[in-house]
Amino acid sequence: MRRFALAAALMFALALPRAGQAEIITFGGLVGGGGVPVVSYNEDGFTVGNLGSEWYEAHGIGNAVPSIFTDFVNSTNQTIVVTLTGGGLFGFNAVDLAASSVTTRYIINGQLGGVNKFVPEISGGSLGAAFTAVLGDGTILIDTLYITLIGSGDANIDNINVGVIPEPTSLALLGAGLLGLATLRRRARK
Repeated sequence: MRRFALAAALMFALALPRAGQAEIITFGGLVGGGGVPVVSYNEDGFTVGNLGSEWYEAHGIGNAVPSIFTDFVNSTNQTIVVTLTGGGLFGFNAVDLAASSVTTRYIINGQLGGVNKFVPEISGGSLGAAFTAVLGDGTILIDTLYITLIGSGDANIDNINVGVIPEPTSLALLGAGLLGLATLRRRARK
């Protein structure tokens, strides 16, 4: 019985949604030319949308190439939204940002059911031409990630690092299976 309890505890610990499966949206599937508008992009089970902002393919700059960029021509605020394709929960780990103007700022916010979960939001400024990794807390569950760049000149986004969180039903199924195994073991002893 002691071995069974130890094995059950190990299986449960391995199934906990502590980190989830990390995915990095690299924009490697972009196949148009530089400057082609990006309305929606899918990679590794995630959808990146532009929320009416102006985002374009960048095949001359990236961390590694390609990335997406905005030129702030019609608005100084440009936002992309990231969701798990088909819905679901995930965590935000990091994103690479770069800008041609040091006055460009960023705001990153995650929501769950329309409620802001990054309190305060992740924000900063003084982005440079070299990509800067902006880190998040991958343990906060969200269903929507917003990345907003505010500024002038050009700005790029690359390598959005997100982690898929297992559904609670998966843990429930694991628990039910362990309970079933315990019951079978008890019956076999009698």
